[in-house]
Amino acid sequence: MKVSYFFFIFPILVFAQVDYNNSIQPVFDERCATASCHGTGSGGLYLTSYAQLMAGTSNHGPVVIPGDGEGSILVQKLRGTAGFGSAMPPSGPLSDDTIDLISLWIDEGATEEPVVGIGDNQDFPTDFILHQNFPNPFNPTTTLLFNIKNSTSQNNTSLQIVDINGRLVKTLIREHLNPGKHQIQWDASHLPSGVFFAQLSGGGKIQVIKMVYLK
Repeated sequence: MKVSYFFFIFPILVFAQVDYNNSIQPVFDERCATASCHGTGSGGLYLTSYAQLMAGTSNHGPVVIPGDGEGSILVQKLRGTAGFGSAMPPSGPLSDDTIDLISLWIDEGATEEPVVGIGDNQDFPTDFILHQNFPNPFNPTTTLLFNIKNSTSQNNTSLQIVDINGRLVKTLIREHLNPGKHQIQWDASHLPSGVFFAQLSGGGKIQVIKMVYLK
Protein backbone atom coordinates (compact mmCIF):
# COMPACT_ATOMS: atom_id res chain seq x y z
CA MET A 1 0.00 0.00 0.00
CA LYS A 2 1.39 3.38 -1.00
CA VAL A 3 1.24 6.09 1.64
CA SER A 4 1.56 9.76 0.70
CA TYR A 5 3.13 12.24 3.10
CA PHE A 6 2.98 16.03 3.12
CA PHE A 7 5.62 17.99 4.99
CA PHE A 8 4.84 21.55 6.09
CA ILE A 9 7.48 24.17 6.88
CA PHE A 10 5.44 26.24 9.30
CA PRO A 11 7.53 29.36 10.06
CA ILE A 12 7.34 30.72 6.49
CA LEU A 13 4.32 32.96 6.89
CA VAL A 14 2.34 33.70 10.02
CA PHE A 15 -0.50 36.21 10.06
CA ALA A 16 -2.56 37.37 13.04
CA GLN A 17 -6.31 37.07 13.25
CA VAL A 18 -8.75 39.07 15.32
CA ASP A 19 -8.78 37.70 18.86
CA TYR A 20 -12.39 37.19 19.98
CA ASN A 21 -11.75 37.15 23.73
CA ASN A 22 -9.51 40.24 23.72
CA SER A 23 -11.09 42.31 20.94
CA ILE A 24 -14.71 41.29 20.39
CA GLN A 25 -16.19 40.06 23.68
CA PRO A 26 -15.07 43.20 25.58
CA VAL A 27 -17.18 45.28 23.17
CA PHE A 28 -20.22 43.15 23.90
CA ASP A 29 -19.50 43.25 27.64
CA GLU A 30 -19.38 47.06 27.58
CA ARG A 31 -22.26 47.81 25.24
CA CYS A 32 -24.49 44.75 25.64
CA ALA A 33 -24.19 44.11 29.35
CA THR A 34 -27.92 43.54 29.84
CA ALA A 35 -29.40 40.06 29.85
CA SER A 36 -30.46 40.40 26.21
CA CYS A 37 -28.76 42.75 23.77
CA HIS A 38 -31.70 42.61 21.37
CA GLY A 39 -35.16 41.27 22.05
CA THR A 40 -36.35 39.19 24.97
CA GLY A 41 -37.28 35.61 25.71
CA SER A 42 -36.59 32.91 23.15
CA GLY A 43 -36.08 35.54 20.43
CA GLY A 44 -33.48 37.48 22.40
CA LEU A 45 -29.86 37.70 21.35
CA TYR A 46 -27.49 37.12 24.25
CA LEU A 47 -23.88 38.25 23.85
CA THR A 48 -22.40 37.43 27.25
CA SER A 49 -20.30 34.57 25.85
CA TYR A 50 -18.97 33.15 22.58
CA ALA A 51 -21.23 30.10 22.92
CA GLN A 52 -24.36 32.23 23.30
CA LEU A 53 -23.43 34.40 20.32
CA MET A 54 -22.81 31.41 18.02
CA ALA A 55 -26.03 29.76 19.18
CA GLY A 56 -28.01 32.86 18.25
CA THR A 57 -30.52 32.58 15.45
CA SER A 58 -33.53 34.47 14.10
CA ASN A 59 -36.47 34.14 11.76
CA HIS A 60 -34.13 35.45 9.06
CA GLY A 61 -31.35 32.91 9.58
CA PRO A 62 -28.27 32.46 11.79
CA VAL A 63 -26.90 35.55 13.51
CA VAL A 64 -23.30 34.77 12.53
CA ILE A 65 -22.25 33.15 9.25
CA PRO A 66 -18.55 32.27 9.58
CA GLY A 67 -16.65 33.61 6.58
CA ASP A 68 -19.33 36.17 5.64
CA GLY A 69 -19.23 39.20 7.90
CA GLU A 70 -21.44 41.54 5.88
CA GLY A 71 -23.90 38.73 5.21
CA SER A 72 -24.27 38.01 8.94
CA ILE A 73 -27.35 39.38 10.67
CA LEU A 74 -25.20 40.49 13.61
CA VAL A 75 -23.25 42.94 11.43
CA GLN A 76 -26.37 44.05 9.57
CA LYS A 77 -28.12 44.81 12.86
CA LEU A 78 -25.09 46.71 14.13
CA ARG A 79 -24.93 48.76 10.92
CA GLY A 80 -28.70 49.31 10.88
CA THR A 81 -29.00 47.75 7.41
CA ALA A 82 -30.84 44.53 8.26
CA GLY A 83 -34.16 45.82 6.94
CA PHE A 84 -36.12 44.40 9.84
CA GLY A 85 -36.45 45.21 13.52
CA SER A 86 -34.46 47.88 15.28
CA ALA A 87 -30.73 48.53 15.20
CA MET A 88 -28.53 47.27 17.99
CA PRO A 89 -27.23 47.69 20.59
CA PRO A 90 -30.09 49.51 22.37
CA SER A 91 -27.57 51.83 24.05
CA GLY A 92 -26.63 53.40 20.71
CA PRO A 93 -24.62 52.58 17.59
CA LEU A 94 -21.07 51.28 17.69
CA SER A 95 -18.36 53.10 15.77
CA ASP A 96 -17.76 52.08 12.16
CA ASP A 97 -14.26 50.90 13.09
CA THR A 98 -15.66 48.60 15.79
CA ILE A 99 -18.26 47.14 13.44
CA ASP A 100 -15.58 46.68 10.77
CA LEU A 101 -13.51 44.75 13.32
CA ILE A 102 -16.45 42.48 14.17
CA SER A 103 -17.12 41.92 10.46
CA LEU A 104 -13.45 41.08 9.88
CA TRP A 105 -13.53 38.58 12.75
CA ILE A 106 -16.48 36.84 11.12
CA ASP A 107 -14.76 36.92 7.70
CA GLU A 108 -11.80 35.14 9.28
CA GLY A 109 -14.01 32.28 10.42
CA ALA A 110 -15.62 33.58 13.64
CA THR A 111 -13.46 31.37 15.87
CA GLU A 112 -13.07 31.84 19.61
CA GLU A 113 -9.31 31.35 19.47
CA PRO A 114 -7.06 32.97 16.84
CA VAL A 115 -5.93 30.65 14.07
CA VAL A 116 -2.43 30.68 12.63
CA GLY A 117 -2.25 30.63 8.86
CA ILE A 118 0.69 29.30 6.87
CA GLY A 119 1.82 30.21 3.37
CA ASP A 120 4.88 29.64 1.22
CA ASN A 121 6.06 33.20 0.66
CA GLN A 122 6.42 36.49 2.51
CA ASP A 123 3.15 38.01 1.25
CA PHE A 124 -0.34 37.22 2.44
CA PRO A 125 -2.05 35.25 -0.36
CA THR A 126 -4.71 37.82 -1.19
CA ASP A 127 -5.91 35.95 -4.28
CA PHE A 128 -7.43 33.21 -2.14
CA ILE A 129 -8.38 32.83 1.51
CA LEU A 130 -9.15 29.62 3.41
CA HIS A 131 -11.43 30.37 6.36
CA GLN A 132 -11.58 28.39 9.56
CA ASN A 133 -13.89 25.39 9.26
CA PHE A 134 -17.18 25.48 11.13
CA PRO A 135 -18.13 24.04 13.46
CA ASN A 136 -14.76 23.40 15.07
CA PRO A 137 -14.42 21.11 16.98
CA PHE A 138 -16.85 19.04 14.90
CA ASN A 139 -18.60 15.65 14.88
CA PRO A 140 -18.73 14.15 12.33
CA THR A 141 -19.14 16.77 9.55
CA THR A 142 -17.70 20.23 9.11
CA THR A 143 -17.88 22.91 6.42
CA LEU A 144 -14.85 24.41 4.71
CA LEU A 145 -15.26 27.84 3.16
CA PHE A 146 -12.76 29.63 0.93
CA ASN A 147 -12.68 32.64 -1.36
CA ILE A 148 -10.95 32.88 -4.72
CA LYS A 149 -10.37 36.38 -6.05
CA ASN A 150 -8.19 35.71 -9.09
CA SER A 151 -8.96 32.81 -11.42
CA THR A 152 -5.81 33.24 -13.53
CA SER A 153 -3.64 31.78 -10.76
CA GLN A 154 -6.08 29.09 -9.66
CA ASN A 155 -5.87 26.62 -12.58
CA ASN A 156 -4.77 23.86 -10.20
CA THR A 157 -6.65 24.66 -7.02
CA SER A 158 -6.63 21.79 -4.54
CA LEU A 159 -8.14 21.33 -1.10
CA GLN A 160 -6.79 18.36 0.83
CA ILE A 161 -7.13 16.92 4.33
CA VAL A 162 -4.09 15.51 6.11
CA ASP A 163 -3.73 14.01 9.57
CA ILE A 164 -1.42 15.03 12.40
CA ASN A 165 1.36 12.87 10.92
CA GLY A 166 1.13 14.54 7.52
CA ARG A 167 -0.59 11.61 5.79
CA LEU A 168 -3.08 12.43 3.07
CA VAL A 169 -6.60 11.59 4.27
CA LYS A 170 -8.80 13.02 1.52
CA THR A 171 -8.59 15.20 -1.57
CA LEU A 172 -11.76 17.25 -1.55
CA ILE A 173 -11.08 19.43 -4.60
CA ARG A 174 -8.54 19.41 -7.41
CA GLU A 175 -9.79 21.44 -10.37
CA HIS A 176 -10.04 24.88 -11.92
CA LEU A 177 -12.39 27.09 -9.91
CA ASN A 178 -13.92 30.42 -10.85
CA PRO A 179 -13.55 33.49 -8.63
CA GLY A 180 -16.00 33.74 -5.75
CA LYS A 181 -16.95 31.96 -2.55
CA HIS A 182 -16.76 28.19 -2.44
CA GLN A 183 -17.68 25.75 0.30
CA ILE A 184 -17.59 22.02 0.73
CA GLN A 185 -18.55 19.69 3.56
CA TRP A 186 -16.20 17.05 4.89
CA ASP A 187 -17.51 13.94 6.64
CA ALA A 188 -15.00 12.34 9.00
CA SER A 189 -17.34 9.71 10.45
CA HIS A 190 -15.12 6.87 9.24
CA LEU A 191 -12.07 8.27 11.05
CA PRO A 192 -10.98 8.28 14.70
CA SER A 193 -11.06 11.50 16.71
CA GLY A 194 -8.02 13.68 16.32
CA VAL A 195 -6.38 16.76 14.83
CA PHE A 196 -6.49 17.24 11.07
CA PHE A 197 -5.31 19.96 8.73
CA ALA A 198 -7.03 21.35 5.65
CA GLN A 199 -4.60 22.61 3.00
CA LEU A 200 -5.70 24.93 0.20
CA SER A 201 -3.12 25.40 -2.56
CA GLY A 202 -3.05 27.13 -5.90
CA GLY A 203 -1.02 29.65 -7.85
CA GLY A 204 2.13 28.70 -5.95
CA LYS A 205 0.61 29.56 -2.57
CA ILE A 206 -0.60 27.45 0.33
CA GLN A 207 -2.86 28.05 3.31
CA VAL A 208 -3.47 25.60 6.15
CA ILE A 209 -6.01 25.48 8.96
CA LYS A 210 -6.17 23.18 11.97
CA MET A 211 -9.35 21.20 12.63
CA VAL A 212 -10.36 19.13 15.68
CA TYR A 213 -12.62 16.09 15.27
CA LEU A 214 -14.25 14.96 18.54
CA LYS A 215 -16.58 11.96 18.55
